[in-house]
Amino acid sequence: MRRIGLSGNVVTQFIVGPDGDVRREDIEIISTPHPDFTDAVRDAVASWKFEPGLEEDGRTVATRVRIRIPFRYRGRIQF
Repeated sequence: MRRIGLSGNVVTQFIVGPDGDVRREDIEIISTPHPDFTDAVRDAVASWKFEPGLEEDGRTVATRVRIRIPFRYRGRIQF
């Protein structure tokens, strides 16, 4: 990616579990400017910790999340 100067936005959708964690197998890539971004996005999202969704009674629940992650090459890969 660095050699060819790729940049763009990756749209991903995933499930945040009741514990706030995301399992790698629950991460779906909706769109990407290049397939090489896929592993980087999966690695990043799986390492993040989220606030889980809440029911009205305060119970934590699994929640589907969709986000856009911008990639810009400025001498090194950044996201």
